[in-house]
Amino acid sequence: FDRFKDRIFQIADTIKRHNPDLISLQEFRTKAQVYRLHRLLDKKYAVVFAEGVILSYADPVLMIRRDRFKILEDH
Repeated sequence: FDRFKDRIFQIADTIKRHNPDLISLQEFRTKAQVYRLHRLLDKKYAVVFAEGVILSYADPVLMIRRDRFKILEDH
């Protein structure tokens, strides 16, 4: 398997080609990885995962298309 820093571009490309309303992702290790993908997707999605002051748990991640849903709360 390719390293994550190489695969993230493939993940972003797949998402951009299919243009989904909702995305559920697994096996992201850190919030930095989640936000890197978020930036590659031009911040079109609101990102939801367990984010705490001391500990964040980025697996699983839900991404919601901002222009298709009303986001009531965002991080």
